Amino acid sequence: MRRRKAAISMLIRHEIPYGARATEITLDMMVALTRECAPLEVFRELSISLSNSFYGHRDDQYVRAVRNYVGMSICYVREPDEIIVHPVRMLADIRAGRAVGDCDDLSLFAGTLLAARGFHVQYRAVFRHPQAGHFQHVFMEFKRPGFYEIGTWVPMDLTIFGFPRFNPADSITREA
Repeated sequence: MRRRKAAISMLIRHEIPYGARATEITLDMMVALTRECAPLEVFRELSISLSNSFYGHRDDQYVRAVRNYVGMSICYVREPDEIIVHPVRMLADIRAGRAVGDCDDLSLFAGTLLAARGFHVQYRAVFRHPQAGHFQHVFMEFKRPGFYEIGTWVPMDLTIFGFPRFNPADSITREA
């Protein structure tokens, strides 16, 4: 999540200002797109298909299936001009065999798939740029259905192995 942010809402590109405010706008857009796309039939069907890909239909198995599907379907790239790819557009690119995206795109798509199954999702921006003030990375966190009130947020970062160390006080979070 570099200095300049823009988003693609299907075919429309939105310019986003520089600095810390750009990160806040990006997270707000990710939340709005998750809420818009999770109830769509195409994502419900994909979530059912992923659920049927393992035995037992347990939540932890579904999370693993989403992680594997996103990891195998979307090629991670660092974008020179920052954009957010609409989840419907990303799904079309996956089916066409040409899906690429950076940390916000992978997190948004995985978050949409988890929300389609009833998980509670939030996005967290971390690693504030010392001069510009914007955040340089975003990942997704989730809570299992039925455990929202008592559960803790479980991080899912699809761009790295393991989990990045960061200062929670120096991060921004938005819940979908």
